[in-house]
Amino acid sequence: MGASKNMRQWIASLAALTAALGGLYWWAQASVRRFERQQISTTQQQLLAIALSEAESLEKTITYLRQELAMRGDEPTIIEAARNGLTAHDVLARDGHSTEVSLFEHIADRTSSIYRLSANGIVQSRLPHKESTIGRDYSDKPGVKHILTYHRRKSQRHTHGGGCRFDAHVSGIFLTRSGKRAISICTGIHDGDELVGVLRMIIRLDDLTKGVRNIRAGRKGYAWVVDSRGQMLIHPQLGRTGLNVMEYRKKALPGFDWSETGAFIDQACPAG
Repeated sequence: MGASKNMRQWIASLAALTAALGGLYWWAQASVRRFERQQISTTQQQLLAIALSEAESLEKTITYLRQELAMRGDEPTIIEAARNGLTAHDVLARDGHSTEVSLFEHIADRTSSIYRLSANGIVQSRLPHKESTIGRDYSDKPGVKHILTYHRRKSQRHTHGGGCRFDAHVSGIFLTRSGKRAISICTGIHDGDELVGVLRMIIRLDDLTKGVRNIRAGRKGYAWVVDSRGQMLIHPQLGRTGLNVMEYRKKALPGFDWSETGAFIDQACPAG
């Protein structure tokens, strides 16, 4: 009788201990999940802050380059070179100085090349110099077509401050002849009311976005930047640049629930 009672008490104790352990395990798992969510949220916020800082830096860089290029559109030596079809090195050899060469040397760490084209879009000069490029028709190139069309349609010009025209145009992303993703900045060269040429600067995205692409979170995490439409502007894998992040992920893993990621992107990058 006593042995049976002891057995029942032992079983009851074991059941209570099992229940307690189960409750402890559930609480531990819930705590781990809460901690993981907090860590993920903290990491996301940290990455977002870093990415926003990098995006602001990129915007400042692009604005600076636009202004630097646009100011050269009124330079007398560049106007004269455009009218006479001289290369930047022709001007350097003749005068001992070239505004275009100085500009390229000043921003060489942020741009891969600078072109000067005629008013018809024909290449007159390229820095670094490349003889095979001289004389090519670039009138349909990204950015160039916009400038030529703009000046054909409108005779008026936008001015800023002392008359310097800040009308430099930033193109969309395109592939260079070497297969690199890039953007261009173009501005008109003016002699009075006349468009006599175009200055074009090429900026490779892999050079411009190294800061963001080098961000790492843990062993496998990384940062990428999307715009308000969900288009990937910067990604460690350059082949994904320009793709829609949610469309790409849903296509790659159609069975996965991407609602949380989509909500985070909507929160971080509200439309408009």
